[in-house]
Amino acid sequence: MGGADRGPGGADAGLHQDRLHLQHRQRRELRQQGAAMRWKIDPRVAWQTVAGEAVVVDLSAGRSLGLNEAGTFVWSRVAGSDDEEIARDMAAAFGIPPDRALSDVRAFLTGMEARKLVSPAP
Repeated sequence: MGGADRGPGGADAGLHQDRLHLQHRQRRELRQQGAAMRWKIDPRVAWQTVAGEAVVVDLSAGRSLGLNEAGTFVWSRVAGSDDEEIARDMAAAFGIPPDRALSDVRAFLTGMEARKLVSPAP
């Protein structure tokens, strides 16, 4: 069956990878358009709040990150809320303009994604 096999796992694995790449590209396009996005915490991440601030531990890399009050506010709402909902809550809680809150929330989540601590939820 020459050519159809894409390495380990065969054609099915290749199709799965193609779908994942398409989903990633679609999420990136939605993000660029400013659409609300849901996020999820990576399963290799543990966290807890200590003295009102979150400590996030990347178990796979053995690194930890301490979050300030605003970061803790966002982090504690990642599961179950989209970025626009988090921003509305943040604007109300911190008394800042909603557009600034949304910009801050998205910048924070993008930074956490770069560290592989969160990813867009499917």
